[in-house]
Amino acid sequence: MIHGIILPMMKRVKIGKLIINEVKRMKPRYLLFSILVAFVACTKENLVINTTASQGDNTDIEVNITIARADDFASTKATVKNAFANNDVVFVFFKGVAAPKYLEMKYNSSTNTWTSTAKNGLTSSDLSDAADKKMTAVYLPYGSAATVGASEGNFIFSDITYSGYFLKAELVTYTYDGVALSGTLNMTAPALSSGSDKLIHFDISGFTSGHDYKLYQDYVKPLTFTSVSADGVLTIDEGTMGASIPGYEDGSMMSFSGILDASAVGNAVDYQFSIEDITSSILYTRDAGTKTLSTSKYIGIGAINNPAVWNAFEYVDLGLSVKWATFNVGATAPEEYGDYFAWGDAEPYYEAGYAQETPQTHWKEGKTDGYSWDNYKWCNGSETTLTKYFNNINYGNFNFIDTKTTLDLEDDVAHVKWGGSWRMPTSGELDELRNNCTCTWYSSGNAEFNGVAGYKVTSNIEGYTDRFIFLPAAGLRFNSSLHDVGSYGYYWSSSLFTGIPYNAWYITFSSIGVDALNSYRSYGKSVRPVSPSETWFPSVSITLNNNTQSIPMSTTYTLIATVKYGNDVIYRNVVWTSANPSIATVNETGVVTGVGVGSTTISATSMGKTATCTITVTPPEPEYVDLGLSVKWATFNVGATKPEEYGDYFAWGETETNTNYSWDNYKLCNGDYSTLTKYCRESRYGNNGITDTKTTLDMEDDVAHVKWGGSWRMPTKAEQDELCTNCTWTWTSLNGVNGYLVTSNKTGYTDRSIFLPAAGYRDDTDLNNVGSYGYYWSSSLGPYDSLCAYDIGFNSYNGAVSYNYRYDGQSVRPVCP
Repeated sequence: MIHGIILPMMKRVKIGKLIINEVKRMKPRYLLFSILVAFVACTKENLVINTTASQGDNTDIEVNITIARADDFASTKATVKNAFANNDVVFVFFKGVAAPKYLEMKYNSSTNTWTSTAKNGLTSSDLSDAADKKMTAVYLPYGSAATVGASEGNFIFSDITYSGYFLKAELVTYTYDGVALSGTLNMTAPALSSGSDKLIHFDISGFTSGHDYKLYQDYVKPLTFTSVSADGVLTIDEGTMGASIPGYEDGSMMSFSGILDASAVGNAVDYQFSIEDITSSILYTRDAGTKTLSTSKYIGIGAINNPAVWNAFEYVDLGLSVKWATFNVGATAPEEYGDYFAWGDAEPYYEAGYAQETPQTHWKEGKTDGYSWDNYKWCNGSETTLTKYFNNINYGNFNFIDTKTTLDLEDDVAHVKWGGSWRMPTSGELDELRNNCTCTWYSSGNAEFNGVAGYKVTSNIEGYTDRFIFLPAAGLRFNSSLHDVGSYGYYWSSSLFTGIPYNAWYITFSSIGVDALNSYRSYGKSVRPVSPSETWFPSVSITLNNNTQSIPMSTTYTLIATVKYGNDVIYRNVVWTSANPSIATVNETGVVTGVGVGSTTISATSMGKTATCTITVTPPEPEYVDLGLSVKWATFNVGATKPEEYGDYFAWGETETNTNYSWDNYKLCNGDYSTLTKYCRESRYGNNGITDTKTTLDMEDDVAHVKWGGSWRMPTKAEQDELCTNCTWTWTSLNGVNGYLVTSNKTGYTDRSIFLPAAGYRDDTDLNNVGSYGYYWSSSLGPYDSLCAYDIGFNSYNGAVSYNYRYDGQSVRPVCP
């Protein structure tokens, strides 16, 4: 125990280096072999087929090429082409051989051989003259009918734009001796730009042969192949999330292949599918439920002609940015009114089967007041107690506010009821419909639409002028009444009217014209769904509320991600990740927590797009303890984050750590103890004999001040003396770390203490005496010869203010006034 005692300077004793000879353990060779055997035995789908080509049709080229095929999917379907089928073609191109010359290899399943044919004039001299004997091969599972042409020296595949899983062998060495062409083609799936993306394959039965099908899925993007460059490199394009993926007939199945984006890989997401029969203008939709996919997969998604699995809705392509459904939600034909919905509510307020009854007598439980603020889903009884979708605090329940201006898909009745890519139109899409179409009023009793009044909306876009939709004049509902049936139509958009947030945009029409207006969200109106057009895909973007942020350790900061689909804000699952969780972690809602000092990147990913924020975690805000002395003492060391951490080691007067603590590396000399450049009393130790009279560190050389700023600094010798003489020092441990608990003896302060861990010291490249000794620099130059500076030195049985060579690496405990 140290109590008001100052002992002579303590002598350091270096502990010699302990050398441990590490014996490296070699892995048994038989273990590696057993792993390989298990992989081949258990992974049936990684099928490798070796086939050797037969003599080809070419009179001057003997082809002896071995083709090996490896499939990378984690599970297979029997109907999927996971092996070469009869008449499958592998296209082989040769570097330095001008397009469109290539070799076609066609598979014969009965003999397990390949027949080779030189195409477009390929000759033996082409192979002999090629300086670089490299070949590139492509296998398109559903592209055997493709032909190859030339464009600007490249090989272009005609009659096909292949999307999905295909195999390739790129720039493989071959030999040609003037007679025989030889080589091995190891056919593998293409590498994806993101190592986290996965190949995905869907197959479906029940389709109509000869029809053109395309698949849409929010987390899947196409992988498109169209050409091979003159140098033998494949041109591969990874499309955008949700873009169309063409289907290919495979016997009784229709197959679709693409890329599952990293934002969905390993995460539970809701897989909603749309499959478009372009030939018949039908959009099939289904919700396959929440699934977690972590590897490349073959997945069967059910027979498309099974109404228990798929919804089938007809659409009309008017040449606009979206395709329009042919009838309303709740209807089964164009002239039916369908159901009426409050804006943002996916259920009507009356019982099923009574949509057109007047007056309404079959209200759902609790909805007897009909379409009113009392029943509206997103308020607490009035238009000034909104709970979602508003931007003005005056209308929020308990002054709550959000900034949502477009319905979330979970509140979009078209999407909820029909699924897939169906949704309500935005106000902009309703305007597009009005501005690019001719609207013709049909009165009640007309022959064309079974006597139902409404508007025939015919496209004015060139090439689409023979196409139209019919919007029946279904009226609207407010309170418990149905109004304007047969004379007016009211159709909701998904867009909030931000000027008055209890209103939303809609279009209305009557015999005198069509207009865009806004009205109470609680009213019941019609909904006509739309789906994105194949020729128009809104851009997806994601942004964060901050791109750089500094936070103290152990504090939090919330990042907010905004995902946009075109100009519309959408609310999709955002996947949050930290590049270095030891610096900062992030949870599923974007809350970042500082864990350790340093910088890392926090990423937010949704729908294939990523936004990042650089988080810099600083040491926790320094705290101090007032021991009743002339200065207040910090609770932890420079470089530490809590009392028991050792922190960093600094030479006296240096503000950065070293790797080698010696006169050779000391900042305030020129290589040895006789070349001091600052804080030197005697000319014999000064560089070129210089001296100065400084005995206390300047603030620029005071590491506590440089690192912590403000009024923080290193203690002087006198302040260290004061700590020793006015406190009780008790050797103890804190969280397993040895050191001294220094408790004030001052009246009124005896319940206060600091902990000084026994951090040892650094000399040369060694760290010495950790756990048994502690050394803490003062800012005061030592006595006598200027080579030393004052410090506190201690071990388990004594300690005092001492002094040691300035180049040593020691701990620093800051003080402030």
